[in-house]
Amino acid sequence: MTLVARSPGGRSVELTEAGSQLLGHADAIAGHLESARADLAAFADGRTGELRIGAVPSVAAALVPVLAEELRARAPRITLAVSESYFPSELLDSLAAGVLDLVVAPEDEPREGLDSATIMCDPYVVLVPAGDPLTTLGRRLTPADLARRDLIGKDCGTASQRALAAALSDYGLGPPRIRAHDLREVQALVRRGLGIAVVPSLLLDGPDETIDRLPVHHFIPDRRIALTTRSNGARTPAVEFAAGIIRAYADE
Repeated sequence: MTLVARSPGGRSVELTEAGSQLLGHADAIAGHLESARADLAAFADGRTGELRIGAVPSVAAALVPVLAEELRARAPRITLAVSESYFPSELLDSLAAGVLDLVVAPEDEPREGLDSATIMCDPYVVLVPAGDPLTTLGRRLTPADLARRDLIGKDCGTASQRALAAALSDYGLGPPRIRAHDLREVQALVRRGLGIAVVPSLLLDGPDETIDRLPVHHFIPDRRIALTTRSNGARTPAVEFAAGIIRAYADE
């Protein structure tokens, strides 16, 4: 099969029809190879693949939309899968087992094979009925102000909840008179004037005209939110890419 032929004057070489067809195939192959190189580079840079994130609901509501927006703009071929649990320990178990790639949740007990670092602090606030006398003190709250009131507590048994209970106990506050697992129940109890509640800020949505929030960060330590991944040898580029986005948002 002849691929090239000399021109009638013999001064140049031209492709035959077979040569032109082969060149077309070669161009297509080169295009596929370039696409393959781009795919490999994207994977190496963490811009493609599946990312499985675990988070407690309050943190997921704050961070996942930001992460999803950044991934859509900067790495649209990454598939994002989010698992939620109220219990950080359950999420960390799944991370250690390889079911999840990354966890963002309140700090929990250290685990072998996992790397964890605090990325943000979540201050606690006191929920009181709108117009409650505590809102008109004209000064910062003190533990003594809370000691005069019945407490409503979340009943979830997490490490951060235990830390909060310990901090309240140091001031002689608690145990709660009423315990409720769901925040909506806690808020409903507060609205009816059955007590006040100390909860992390991230648990709360927008303003609620029936409930006022008062800061207590000056005497109750913040809830600390950690980003946890498997140790260096088990992290993928996609995980590093997503972790960088989360850290940047938390730093803001």
